[in-house]
Order: sequence, then C-alpha cells, then structure tokens
Amino acid sequence: MSHDPQQRRLLICTAVALAVHVLLIVGLPRWGNVGRPGLGTSALVTRMIGPTVPEQQAPAPELAPAPVPTPPQELPAEPERPAEPQATPVTKAAEPTNARAATRKTPSEKKETNKPVPVTPPPGGATGAAGAGSDQEPSILSMPPPPQFAPFPPTMPIELRPTDADAATARASIKSAGDAPVLVPQSAQLTYKATGTVGGAPVDVPSRLLWRHDGTFYESQWVFYQVKIGQQTRNANGLVTPQGLAPLAASLRTNAVASMSFDHPGERLNFAPEVSEWKILPGTQDRLSLIVQLGALIAGDPKRYPPGSTITLPIAVPNPPAVLEWSFVVGPEEQTIEGMAGKPLRTIHLTHEPAQPTDARMELWLAPSLEYLPARIQVTEANGDLLDFVVQQAFGVQVQRPIPK
Repeated sequence: MSHDPQQRRLLICTAVALAVHVLLIVGLPRWGNVGRPGLGTSALVTRMIGPTVPEQQAPAPELAPAPVPTPPQELPAEPERPAEPQATPVTKAAEPTNARAATRKTPSEKKETNKPVPVTPPPGGATGAAGAGSDQEPSILSMPPPPQFAPFPPTMPIELRPTDADAATARASIKSAGDAPVLVPQSAQLTYKATGTVGGAPVDVPSRLLWRHDGTFYESQWVFYQVKIGQQTRNANGLVTPQGLAPLAASLRTNAVASMSFDHPGERLNFAPEVSEWKILPGTQDRLSLIVQLGALIAGDPKRYPPGSTITLPIAVPNPPAVLEWSFVVGPEEQTIEGMAGKPLRTIHLTHEPAQPTDARMELWLAPSLEYLPARIQVTEANGDLLDFVVQQAFGVQVQRPIPK
C-alpha cells in the first residue's frame, strides 16, 4: 500500500504523540527514576517499624546475660586485698612523719647557725645571756619574737662604723675605768607602759626600748611619745668592749635636739646645739647607755655587788651640759614586780639620789630573766616631771653583721 510522503509524516507524528501520552500516563521505566528514591525506601521503613519492637525486646535478654558485667572484673577484691596489710603501712607512716620532722629541723638549725646573733664576744669580754650569775635564771629574751608582718628594722646591720683609731682610743679609755667583769645582754626589744606627769600633763602611753649589738658595735633607742607633750626620744651608739659599753654619740630629741659626741682621741665631750666641751672621764656613759652598763656589770658578777654596795659611773647629761658622777646603791634585798602583763619578775633594785639641784633621781629594777635589762624604771627630773616605766613585753632580736668590704 502506497502512501505519499505527507501521509507518512502524519502517521509518524501521530505515533510519537501516542508514545508521549503513554509515557506520561504509565511513567518512565524504573531505572530512570533517579530523582525519587524516597518512595521506595519509605515503604521499606514503614515495614521495619513493626519488627523493631520485638527486636528491642530481644536485646533485653542479651543485656541480662551480659553480667553487669565486665566492670566487676575491675573490682576484683584481689587488688583490694592489700588493704589487709594496711597495718604495715600504718606503722611505716609514723616513721616517715618523724623522718620528715627531722629533715625539717636540720635546715632550720643550719639557718640558725648562719644567723649573726648570737655574736662572738670581743677578746677578753663576755656577751650573751645575762642572768648567769648566782642562780642562772632562764632568759625571757631567748624566746622567739612574735610574728612580724613586715621587714623588721632591728634585724638590719648597725650603721655606726668608727675609724680604727677612734675605736682603739675608746677601748683604751673605758679599759682604764677598771677591770670589773661584764656580761652584755643580747639584742632585745622591750615595751613598757609609761605613766606619770610631764609639764603638769598626765601621761599613760606605751614606750619602747630597742637595744641592739653585733658583738663589736651597739646602738640603743628609747622611744617615748605623747600627743600633748610630743616626743622625748633618746639614742646612743658606741663600742662593745671587754669592760662594757664605750659610747661614741648620744642624743635627746624633744622639741629640739640635744646631742653629744665622744671624742676619745681628744679626751673631750662635745655638746650641741649649746656649744660646750667637757673632759671625758674613764668609763663615761650617756643616760641611755648607763642603764645597759649597770646591768652588764651586775650580770658579770652578781656577788660583787651585795646589798648596800655602791656602783659609781661618770655620766654625760645634756641639760645643762655637764659630766657628773652618778652613784647607785644596791637595794637591801631583791624585789618582785608585776611586769609582763601581770607576770611577777624578780629584780635587783638600784637607786640614785640627786647630788645637785639640776640632777635627776632614778630608780632601776633590773630583772635577771631579762638579762638584767630594766623591768621597771622610775625617773624624777629636777623640774618635777615623773615617769614610771613598767615592762609589758620583751623578746630577743637578731642583728645582721655587715658584709666586709
């Protein structure tokens, strides 16, 4: 059957159109459905929902058989059995603690040996714990000082350093004063309660004595301050010798400053601001050094100064400038005072009565337990001022030696 070309084209177009309609209705073959995979998998997922429940129940028995299991193997009582032999570690534990304590003590002892105080006494002299006389009463100054929350100035080296020539003449001067043995107390800080009247005003304030030495040089300071009165602070420094203290300089600070310098090579004492010169007598002391020197003499040989005996020393006083001889009478018996916040202290009582109208009266109570530093001082000045100092606290301090140049 013959058809013309036009009819053939029409038949082909009709066939193509039918094929397209079939594809649209039936869909493309399965391998061509790449962009819609979710339809197949979703059907499978919905079918798996049912079996998942029984499958979860099945694991439950699987968990049960698994003996909660392997962890207990970490608990094996076998490693813990050493807990029974803990008895042996207990006894050993006590030993290490003692060993550690011993090792801790050793370095501290080394540190103490390296510290400059206790100092080496100068040749022929004696320094250290006073009170080693008749009954060797224990020294309170050997107790450790209270905790300090800042650098403690008393530990610094003593700044005064005289020339060798000045030091030699100072030692020769005090040596000519006599051969009485002395025992200088160790460095210490003492706090006192000061009561009395000054210029007609009542006084009730703390006061402090700072005494420091390194076996060769010393410096001392007595601080007193009251708001209405101001300060009355004494300072002294000098040499520690086999015969005791050889002052080199001293001062009294009130509203003004009165100072004294000991010119041992020139054998004279210079006062300022009031220009004045006095001849130095052997063993001359200032009023602050005098207090320590008296205690050092009694500590050196207490039996040398029985009750009723007299100790006489030359003393330099700034107001008015002069060099006087002060005599102290040893009391008939030792007296006990309530010092150190109520603690009774056994003391030796010394009394100086004024020999001139411008002189002061002074009483000292020297305590062997304070290495013969004063437990109490009572001073009555020529103008009527009265101050009574009673010790409240005392402890030893350490003084560094300067590094040799």
